[in-house]
Amino acid sequence: MKCILFSWNIRGLGRPEKVRAVISAVKSCNPKVLFLQETKVPCLKPVVVKRLKKAGFSDVVISPSSGASGGLVVLWEGNWLKVTKTIINPRWVCLIGQIENSNDMCCFMNLYAPNDLGSRRFFFEEISDVVSSLNMPVIMGGDFNCVRNEKERIGMEPNNTSMNTFAEFIQRNNLVDLPLVGECYTWFRGGHSVAASRLDRFLMSPEFLVWFPSIIQVSLPRSLSDHKPVIIKEHTVNSKARPFKLFSHWLNFPEVLQLTKSAIESKGEADISETLKAAKPAIKDWVKLFKQEEGRVVKEAKLKIEAIEQQMLVSGVDQTSLSELQQWRKVLWEKYRRDEREWHQKSRVRWFNEGDKNSKFFHLSATVRRCRNRVVALENNGKIYSDPKQIAREFLEFFKLQYNNSRTLSIKRFNCALKHLSDSAAKDLEAPFSDKEVWDTICSIDGNRAPGPDGLNLDFFKKFWPSLKTSVMRFFDDFYQGKVGDKGFNRSYITLIPKKPCPKFISDYRPISLIDSLYKVVAKVLSRRLARCIKEVVGENQFAFTPGKQISDCALIANEVVDEMRRKKKGLVVFKADFKRAYDSVDWRFLDLILQKMGFGNRWRRWISMCVSTARIAVLVNGFPSIFFPISRGLRQGCPLSPYLFNIFGEALSSLIRDVVRK
Repeated sequence: MKCILFSWNIRGLGRPEKVRAVISAVKSCNPKVLFLQETKVPCLKPVVVKRLKKAGFSDVVISPSSGASGGLVVLWEGNWLKVTKTIINPRWVCLIGQIENSNDMCCFMNLYAPNDLGSRRFFFEEISDVVSSLNMPVIMGGDFNCVRNEKERIGMEPNNTSMNTFAEFIQRNNLVDLPLVGECYTWFRGGHSVAASRLDRFLMSPEFLVWFPSIIQVSLPRSLSDHKPVIIKEHTVNSKARPFKLFSHWLNFPEVLQLTKSAIESKGEADISETLKAAKPAIKDWVKLFKQEEGRVVKEAKLKIEAIEQQMLVSGVDQTSLSELQQWRKVLWEKYRRDEREWHQKSRVRWFNEGDKNSKFFHLSATVRRCRNRVVALENNGKIYSDPKQIAREFLEFFKLQYNNSRTLSIKRFNCALKHLSDSAAKDLEAPFSDKEVWDTICSIDGNRAPGPDGLNLDFFKKFWPSLKTSVMRFFDDFYQGKVGDKGFNRSYITLIPKKPCPKFISDYRPISLIDSLYKVVAKVLSRRLARCIKEVVGENQFAFTPGKQISDCALIANEVVDEMRRKKKGLVVFKADFKRAYDSVDWRFLDLILQKMGFGNRWRRWISMCVSTARIAVLVNGFPSIFFPISRGLRQGCPLSPYLFNIFGEALSSLIRDVVRK
């Protein structure tokens, strides 16, 4: 793993022990660029500069300290970074140049922010003006002397104004703050008043993540300074092929439509699962050939355009050459539009309208999202893992246990009052499935959402519905009768979404299920039916996923109740109960008991049982899946049914609380 940047607030470089500490740390990492802050020496001795350069650098720029305050040093390897201009300021040093094997200009900035809020606000405005005037990708590192949020500080009072100023600076300059691997706090104060903060970091333009897609930000041991060094290095990426994923724009090619339609029809009366399995290889084979051919055509188009333009300069413009030029330009435009649609799907951006000039935005969005979600280190049971295989194994074993380890307390008698479903609603829930209901459900689902293990999104079903309709409805007929034999239709990937800026533990990740396309349709059909009658069985004190209500109303109501009790000067006890991994811990037998007591019919309960009990799960770590394993409890976040089933499950808890209150 190659180290690119190394930044350290050394808190004084005048003593030989500090120089040795820097050289030792640098030699262990071999960075291409070194940032040092707070050297606290007006003039760095030539012998010190020589020793630092001997650690692997060819060039140096120094911003001297003002007495014993400040001071910056930047060293770099000239073969890797060809610097064309340097800007030196008491608070920051800027290198402008080109990285090895790149034609793009970029800026490397070492900075040390003031400690007081007023000066720091002016400092951020100054840096923003510099970044704006340069108009090029920038990566800045150093001691920012402030934090982004309360979680980055401990033992000190939070300063909201300071945090907001820093957040505005990052947003204004469109900078990316990669998660910090290792200890979250980079500064530590000992003594009687212990405190720690994340003051040191790198911020970068998204373009750096395109040039170095596998980079991570890591904190190192503190050594002789009260600040930790922070480095940017490239991380080893798994070389295995990623799972197949359909991109919707492929379905616009006549060849794909014909090949896929032929593959579907070749299966005749086969099960829908077999039909879908046959369609996927046809698409994969076409994509492989198309990518190869597209590369050749694009290369040819660029050469043709250049040749025609040169010919026009010599011989003038005629209608034939002009028409040919337009034709080849059209080829390039079509290619870039396809790229844009593909990156749009990868980016998961929902609020941005498609257009001809958004490819860069979608590309950067997808790259930033991938970097932020990457798991490069994990602490579990007191051990720290950095090997990708070990990390994947820890996640797999955790979720195997989580979804199969039943630790529920048995309830011998559950006689609490529950709301009861009307007979007409129960009958409607168990009505036969119609073509129109299934098709309307498919149309209601965003076809561009992330697919499950089958790699097919709902745009595929929309495009090939005439060919798939018969086998899909045959599957629904079997499901209606409770005769679904193929459990492979209910597979899902668990994808891991960080819940905090610097995730360290498994509990710092939220598991979201990416489910197979066919099961997604089944679950959505059932959830649409359940949504129509959920108010009959869920009390007024439940707000989440209930039509006409918002979960934010809970906070407003709680606030009004507290204010009213204060006004009346009455005693009040308020307690908050939070479920730990609530969805994962749902007991299926108890859920079925609640459904029965609420008046849900036997057929509906059997359907719900099939949906939860036939699931098989694989954990997706950095884009690569584990083996599939069965589960014996829990609801999957990402399944359309889960929110409503959890509301029903939660109603049992509400009834227990109401029963205690009454008694």
